[in-house]
Amino acid sequence: ARVQEEMKPKIFIFENVKGLLSSNGGADYKEVCDTFRNQGYHIVTLQMNTKDYGVPQNRERIYIVGFRNDLGITEFNYPEPIDTKKVFL
Repeated sequence: ARVQEEMKPKIFIFENVKGLLSSNGGADYKEVCDTFRNQGYHIVTLQMNTKDYGVPQNRERIYIVGFRNDLGITEFNYPEPIDTKKVFL
């Protein structure tokens, strides 16, 4: 958050373990979101599993994408999962 406050990027991606959503009864996730909002960002959060995007491991993570408010971006569409089923003959 300190680096973000100093650099003020137009867009950022924050990634963390899915447990952040329930850590401390959800208070930790709320604090992260409040920090980004107070720094002037609109944020969009999604829980994703890397195995659904071509990465060969089962890794559930949360991703928060933030857009600086002055850009006027209020929507973001995360990529759709890809079909990674393999057929061996």
